[in-house]
Amino acid sequence: MAWKAPFVAVSLLWFCASWATPASAQGSSKPKVRAITGFVRLDRVQYAPEVTEALEVLRGAKREFEKQGYEVETL
Repeated sequence: MAWKAPFVAVSLLWFCASWATPASAQGSSKPKVRAITGFVRLDRVQYAPEVTEALEVLRGAKREFEKQGYEVETL
């Protein structure tokens, strides 16, 4: 369940990035992705695995953005 929040945030960011770029500009240069952000509700007892899982999702999202030709500045 903890993976859903980062997945939703990344999906929304992907949609906004593709929608905001005109079709004519998509073939030439793509805008720089400033940050990919995930939000995690932390549990005091199990925060470390939750953060690790969120980072794995975010790193996967970064790889996907880079495969599509976007430059990602930060996670």
